[in-house]
This record gives sequence, C-alpha cells and structure tokens, in this order.
Amino acid sequence: MSGEEVLSPEKATLLAACKVIGQEYPNINCRSIDLVLPPSQKQNQEKLVTQLLGEIKAQSEDLTIAYRGKHRWVQKFEPMGLEKPEAGTLPLTEEGVYLIIGGLGAIGMSLGLHLAKTVRAKLILIGRSQFPARDDWSQWLATHNAEDRISRKIQKLQAMEAMGAEVMVLSADVADGQQMEEAIAQAEARFGNINGVIHSVMFTGDKALCSIKEITKTDIWQHFQGKVQGTIVLSKVLHNKNLDFCILMSSIASVLGGLGDVAYSAANLFMDVFVHQQNRSNSVPWLSVNWETWEFEKQDQNYEIAAGLAEFAITPEEGIQAFERVLSTQELNQILVSSGDLQTRIDRWVKLKSVKQQNNSQNQVSSTPVTFRKQLETAPVGERQGLLVTHVRAQVAKVLGISPERITLEQKLIDLGLDSLMSIELRNALQLSLG
Repeated sequence: MSGEEVLSPEKATLLAACKVIGQEYPNINCRSIDLVLPPSQKQNQEKLVTQLLGEIKAQSEDLTIAYRGKHRWVQKFEPMGLEKPEAGTLPLTEEGVYLIIGGLGAIGMSLGLHLAKTVRAKLILIGRSQFPARDDWSQWLATHNAEDRISRKIQKLQAMEAMGAEVMVLSADVADGQQMEEAIAQAEARFGNINGVIHSVMFTGDKALCSIKEITKTDIWQHFQGKVQGTIVLSKVLHNKNLDFCILMSSIASVLGGLGDVAYSAANLFMDVFVHQQNRSNSVPWLSVNWETWEFEKQDQNYEIAAGLAEFAITPEEGIQAFERVLSTQELNQILVSSGDLQTRIDRWVKLKSVKQQNNSQNQVSSTPVTFRKQLETAPVGERQGLLVTHVRAQVAKVLGISPERITLEQKLIDLGLDSLMSIELRNALQLSLG
C-alpha cells in the first residue's frame, strides 16, 4: 500500500458486515477485497480477474484483503507497549479548556474527573438529554435518592468542582450542526479557546445489540447518529480551531465484530478511517482509540456488556491509565486497547477457528446428523420432550465443558459462562445433531 490511497470512511462500514455475517451465520464466508481498477488494457483486466478467481477459490482465513498490482496485502495488527508517561509530557494544559461530547456518560464522567484532578480543567460536558441547571443541583439532591442516576452524576460534577475544575453542562445533539455551533459558542464565550476534544458518544438503548436478521434502518441510525453523523459534524464545527488533540472513543468491536454488533462495529469503523483521513490534511492531531469495554459499578453502568467481553472488561482506573498512555502518543492515527492477546481473539472471534475446527471434527465423527432425529421421531410421544431436553443439555454441557447435571431448565446459560462465540458453537452442534 502506498499510503496515498483515497480513503472512504463510509465504505469502511462494510467491513463490519464481513465480520458479523460470518459470526451470526457461520455457514457463510465473507471477505472484503479492495481493488484498484486497471486501465482498459485487456491484459491488466485479465490479470485482475485471475487474482479475484484465485481469491474466491482459496480456503483463506483472511477477511480484509487488498490488491495493488502483483501484491496482495492483508490487515495485521502490531502489539505495542506504551510506557507510563513522565510528568509534564502529556498535551494537557493546566486549567485548560476541554470539551467532552458524551461527557455525562460513565466514560465521559471518568475522563472529566481525571482532567479535574490532574490539571484543574475547565470542562464542557455535552449530552443529548436535558440535565438539571447548576443552580438546581442542591434542590435535586435534597429531593431525590442519593443513588438516583442523576444524583450520582451531580455528586461527581460537584467532586470535579471541589478539585478546582470549572464545569459547564450543555445539552446538544452532536449530529445537529446548529446545536453544536451554539454549544461551542457558549463554551468559548465563558472559557475562551478550547484546548482539546474527546468524542465519547455511544447508543445504549434497548436495541443497541441487534441481530442482522432483526435489524432495521432505524436501529442502524441509532448508532450512526452519534458516531458517524456526529463525527462529520464535529469535524466541521472544529474546523480552523487550534486544538492540541481530538480523540474519538471508538471500540474494539471495529476489529472483533460481535453477535448483534453489526451496526455498532460499522459506526466505529467509520470513526477509525475518518481519523486517518483527517490527519492527511488537518494540522490538529486526531486519534481513534479502539477501547476495550469499560466496566463500572452497577449504578453507573449505562450499557450492557456483551457476552464474551466481560472477561476482558477494564476498570475505570485501568481505562484512565490507558488514556494517559495513548494521549502521550501523538504520531499514531489509531490505537487498539486490548486486555487480552489480540491475535488470539481475532483467531477465535473473527476467523472462527474454534468453530471451524469443531465443524470439521463433528463431520469426521458423523456424516449423518439424522441419528438422534430418527430416535426422536420413533420414540413414544410422551417421551420426546424428555429426550430432547437431555440431548440439548448434553450439547450445552459439551460446549461449556461442564457436567450436564449442573444445567437446569431454569438457569440462564450466560450465568454458566456461555459467551457469544460459544453460542455459535452450540447452534452448530444442535443443527448437526438434529439435521
């Protein structure tokens, strides 16, 4: 790759479908092949067709491929250890002005508390929902439970002020250019020029996780509104602003996908490529950080942690440590924060190696998946339900690696440790055994 290719953030969203289709439908293989169409000479066209046919026929594990002339490129990730930055080396200004979009969310509040503690920042926290005015905070706390979600946010905002920070809470939709222009104008009128921006918006509603089979355009827009349209709007309203940094809080779902995460993964992929595009022509350093899931106390957690990610989730304290490290790295466009070995996770979740190995093993053991089905059909009607329950329990136990006796009909499988990849393995096993 030359590094001078035309970048299309909107096209990058298709990579999410390539990952998630294979995860939700393991019988379908998806690959993204990036091409440069050759000149009209027949010889070059025939060469390209040959390359494509070879790619289609190959039993390749690579999902993201690019052809440039004779060369075939695949996407790889390089592990990189970031040391704890020395004092005074971060691009943070004492009493600097920092805008956090999504600043009233759990992650945004954690970052705000950190900036208040370390540099006594002037903080502009923007959220879509209306929030009690500063003069009404005391009244709210006096009339609501201390564990009320708004009460907890107010307490944290007061803690920021107690650390020496100044806090300004504004309501605006990041996807609405006029609202954002007005919000930034208000902030600059009070605090002056903005030093840095953090875009930490995510959709956390009931259909944040939605399968490909069930997803609608409305569901997709819920994710795209803040992360795609919001990022575009942000680039426009920040144009010609002399910032020290602009950080987009992306997700490791860009790389790993996930069951029900096709829209979320796509939205984050847009952010990732948009940053690469911005840094080609913008003097302000943009950075996309593909975060591991942050896990908060139950009262503060405003989003569900997908099955299979809980074991890798990081605490707010770990997130802040990682934030300082990535903030010290100005020369990169994109950094992934993974608490586990990333290549192992890609092999398991994206290349689905364990699922494919399981399929091969099962196919070798039995090429006739109708044995149990015949047994079920020939059994007396009154015994069929019991046989089916016993069979399903055995398959679940095999996938989980536990004794069937531990599984009851009342238990949620997620409580036994079933993650989203295991659910694929279980579905395959049941399809194979039931025909």
